Amino acid sequence: MPRAPKGSRKTTARASATAGPIPFPATVLWTARYEYRPARSLTRHSHPFAQLIFVVHGRGQFHLREGLRPAAPFSCLLALPGESHGFTADVGQRVATLEAKFRLEPRLRRALAALPRIFRGDAGMHQLLSALRSEGARRRDFRRESCDLLLCEFLLRRLRLGKRGETAAGPAAADLVSGDRACEAALRYIEAHHVHPFRLGELAAASGLSYRQLSRRFQERLGHNPGAQVLARRMETAEGLLRAGNLTCEAVARRSGFESVPHFSRVFKKSRGLSPAAWRRREREGVRQDVILAEGFVDERRPDVLNR
Repeated sequence: MPRAPKGSRKTTARASATAGPIPFPATVLWTARYEYRPARSLTRHSHPFAQLIFVVHGRGQFHLREGLRPAAPFSCLLALPGESHGFTADVGQRVATLEAKFRLEPRLRRALAALPRIFRGDAGMHQLLSALRSEGARRRDFRRESCDLLLCEFLLRRLRLGKRGETAAGPAAADLVSGDRACEAALRYIEAHHVHPFRLGELAAASGLSYRQLSRRFQERLGHNPGAQVLARRMETAEGLLRAGNLTCEAVARRSGFESVPHFSRVFKKSRGLSPAAWRRREREGVRQDVILAEGFVDERRPDVLNR
């Protein structure tokens, strides 16, 4: 039996790997990070493909045919093909978003059509969209397939979330503890003092309960303990400071209530997957730089559509 020419196996493997895109039930056309200045809008419009707008930071209003809906961090609008949608940043708010436009196969489109268009996402969804944007910006083999896979994972998380995520802004902690005077007092204490180091015993004293009792109440109503609530609030403050200015990590840590820079850096990287400095670079790089993955796709964000 004659042998194959030298190198033909490698050539065949390479040809099969590049024969065509691997099919997925959702295909990314375009993705970008945007920053809406206060009171600026994406005018309500529609197009023949799906779009999602995920709020990373700041507050605003989603526009739907049914009217306006509040948007807060981790709120997401998922508009299906042909559905009118838009967004406006609230007065005094600079809003950062991750956005994508994509095609949907009929079965996935029908499944998503049964769910509310606006929902409360989570940190995992944020990480998936960040990875999608980063992957799309790199000129690497199989970047299209990688982006489609990340989008499909995002949409699968949406389907599993179901109607539990139908409130865009999500219930605020204050709403969840409404009527519980001890928890309300603890949240007020956290809001007023989280930018300074304090002991959890002080928080318990402000609530009028022992820490064990307060922790049980928090777990029942918020799903986590008081320490996690303090940490989450400090992280929100730290993100705002990193995004807004050129403060050193030491200054951000100090102004956010962390006791030391190593502790701040360790907690931040564990929570966000990046060091504070790397996270700030990622947030600043690529804003409003469109990443087009579908050949020939044109994003129609003309001045008459986008009012920034």
